[in-house]
Amino acid sequence: MKINRVQSVLSIHDRFNLELKMSYLLNKSYRTNTYQVDNYLFIPTNLGVDKDTFPRELFYKSLHSYVRFKTPRIPLDKVTLDTVDSPLGKLRTAIENVRTRAAEAQAIQTFEHELKMFGAIVRGSIRDVIVFLKSGSSIAEDKKRLIEEFIENCSNVLVALRALWQDVCQPSIPLESQQDFLHMDEAIRIAIDENAFRIVRMLDTDGIEDRENDKALIEEVLQLIRCNLERREAIHGEPPPAEDSDNEEFIFRKRILKKFISSVLFLEVRRKEEKRRLEHFLFAIAAGVAMAFTMFIAYQFNQRFDAWSMPVIAASLIAYMMKDRMKAVGQNFFRTLLERFYYDHRINIVLPHHHQRIGYCKEYVRYLDESDLPDRIAMLRQRKDIQQLERELIGETILAYRKKIALYTNPIQRLYPKVFGVNDIVRLNVRSWLQNMDNPRSPLFVLKENSFTKTFGQKAYMLHLITRFRAGDSEGFSVFRIFITQKGLKRIEEIPLVVG
Repeated sequence: MKINRVQSVLSIHDRFNLELKMSYLLNKSYRTNTYQVDNYLFIPTNLGVDKDTFPRELFYKSLHSYVRFKTPRIPLDKVTLDTVDSPLGKLRTAIENVRTRAAEAQAIQTFEHELKMFGAIVRGSIRDVIVFLKSGSSIAEDKKRLIEEFIENCSNVLVALRALWQDVCQPSIPLESQQDFLHMDEAIRIAIDENAFRIVRMLDTDGIEDRENDKALIEEVLQLIRCNLERREAIHGEPPPAEDSDNEEFIFRKRILKKFISSVLFLEVRRKEEKRRLEHFLFAIAAGVAMAFTMFIAYQFNQRFDAWSMPVIAASLIAYMMKDRMKAVGQNFFRTLLERFYYDHRINIVLPHHHQRIGYCKEYVRYLDESDLPDRIAMLRQRKDIQQLERELIGETILAYRKKIALYTNPIQRLYPKVFGVNDIVRLNVRSWLQNMDNPRSPLFVLKENSFTKTFGQKAYMLHLITRFRAGDSEGFSVFRIFITQKGLKRIEEIPLVVG
């Protein structure tokens, strides 16, 4: 975290996709929250990535992005409190409204919203517990307490789900709504099992106390998993993963159910060309200027010579050729001007079910020369190491991708009062960059006491990403080194910034 209102995480999504997750935190005292993120990607020239082989249009085709609300953070023990404002209380109210007003579309829509939100909050709360346990921020006594609380709270969630199902499984509730509840129920049960297994693995590998106490704690977690699996198979008829199977159907169901409960947080994006209308207008001006020049030449020669004389014919031909070139030159001039000062796209961010615009995003991508880099970025890129020597010998291509985001606080807080931020997730596919890479295996010789042996090392290329965040008067930077081979992305290292 570089500034308190913008957070970023760069990770490898799979072998061919880099994922940059940017979180924009809302400041409720501002009517409009504005952020700007500049990404500068430095690519070795020998990879053959430049404005000709990887133009802007191909960049956007290789880019997959989506926007979603950050999951409201509620402690797991607070999720099942039976109060009006708790996730469980809101879901109970929505169920009761459907039972009494099943014919009203608004009641069913609210039920579906609260149902998914309950599932998303439970899943996020469980994840937060596991992340904290893995962070190493707690001592053994605290870890034991947290795991015991995890077991108790998950058991409370499962009890609440059984009670809710009795309210939902009624003739007055539409079958579609009952099915939606079962989807949410199964998604939560899968999340509990997955994270409980992570705790078992952590206890089995690292331990927190003496072995006997750890075994007793492991047995408690496993008992939670057994009960949950039995109930899941009884309700949903779905068997647990099997060791002698590819578990294809289970993975498919898990993925779809996760998308189902998370869909309540996803926002609709409507992309349009930022400069298209202005571009057409300026191109028309270029055509008009070229036509005016042609008409002026024709008029001057018609004044001095006969209409069909050779000078008039020659002048008309030359004027026509000049007109065509002047139009092309004018259009290129205006296109360059627009690319320099205007964004490529404007993306409206909309709440899908409410059709309410809650913000917008602008983006552009450009190839830069080193002299075009801002001073701070150029300073961060200057390093007295072997990578600097590579830059001088091979050179590098600089790809700049900028996003400007504006979020409207009032509609977000009115419709999603517990939401405190937005996640903007961008994935860049780099598969086409691999075709010019060398064989990743490079032979090496290792000296032994009286002989040597042959081994192989991996040949990796290093990309660098510098990200600059701006939010109001605050500014922050992140620097990453990305290792990539012919087989795909390998690892990412964050380079610590030198203070001062």
